[in-house]
Amino acid sequence: LRATLTDRLVVLVPCGSSVTKQWPYCAEFAARLLDEREDVTIVVLGDLRDIPFKEHPRLKVIGTEWDVRRAFTFELLADVVIGQETGLLNCVAHERDVKKIVLLTHSSVENLTRDWPNTVSLHGDVPCFPCHRLHYDWSGCHQSPVTKLAACQTAISVSSVMREVDATFDR
Repeated sequence: LRATLTDRLVVLVPCGSSVTKQWPYCAEFAARLLDEREDVTIVVLGDLRDIPFKEHPRLKVIGTEWDVRRAFTFELLADVVIGQETGLLNCVAHERDVKKIVLLTHSSVENLTRDWPNTVSLHGDVPCFPCHRLHYDWSGCHQSPVTKLAACQTAISVSSVMREVDATFDR
């Protein structure tokens, strides 16, 4: 698949392993990035939770069709991997050639991404961040009344992620 894609590859991981690990703006981000940059292909890996991605020739929504080994291996071919602090990001944590944009949920930079090379960690400016709690349901998480998703994820803007992607490709 990689050989058939544009020069610049972004892997987007829209959801993590718990209900709180979902960035509500994944589809909006993908559409904006594809509109603004003709040199980028986006491959979406992992749980999709019914996120309505718009069809686009440079958008490949794989989701969970691939087994974990294939998804992990494919990420090594990416220029940028974007997603929450979950398995698909952890597998490329120490890969120097792969840029990571980590959308932090319950962990801080200090206890997760501080030593990851080529990594930018973004988090929402909300009073509960970082909560340092593993969430198995919504009982201990502050939800945004607008998105009904985690407040910390809702507070990470599309613009802030776009800036990091642009900074990577415009060096």
